[in-house]
Amino acid sequence: MSGDALPLPAVFVEVVDSLETWGANHWTCWLQKSLKLMHEDLKEDNMYGGVPPCKMRVFHDCIFLCVERKAECDFIRNTANYNLVPRNWNTYYWVRCWEVSTFWELAHDSMKFVAGQVEAIDRVDIPATPSIGTESARLSSVHYLPESPSSN
Repeated sequence: MSGDALPLPAVFVEVVDSLETWGANHWTCWLQKSLKLMHEDLKEDNMYGGVPPCKMRVFHDCIFLCVERKAECDFIRNTANYNLVPRNWNTYYWVRCWEVSTFWELAHDSMKFVAGQVEAIDRVDIPATPSIGTESARLSSVHYLPESPSSN
C-alpha cells in the first residue's frame, strides 16, 4: 500500500482470508479498506508498547467498516436511523464475540443482524403524535437485540 513492508500478524491473516472470498460478495472494497485499517494499526505510532490490537478489536474494526457502509446505503449519514444501526450492532457484536471466535462467523452473523436492523427500521411506520415526533416514535420501537443462539 505505502511501500512499507510489515509482517502481517496471524489474526490479520484470518480477516484477509475471509474478506478475499466471502467478504467480496458483500462489498468489493471491504478487503481494501480493512487492509488500510490494519496498516494504520501496525504503524509504530498507533501501537501501544509495540503490541498490535487484540483479535476481537481487529475483528470489530474490520466488520464495523461494512456495518457503517450498510447503514449509510440505507439511511442518510448522521441521522437517528443511521446512528441506530451501528450502535445496536456494537452491542450485538460485543455480546456475540463471547460465543463465536472466528472472523467469518462474526462477520456473517453481523451482516445478518444489520440486515434485520435495517429491515425493522424500514418496516416501522408509526404516525407522529403531538408529544412524540415520527423519528422518536420509530426509534423507540426498534431498539432490540436478538436472543443469542442456544449452545448445542
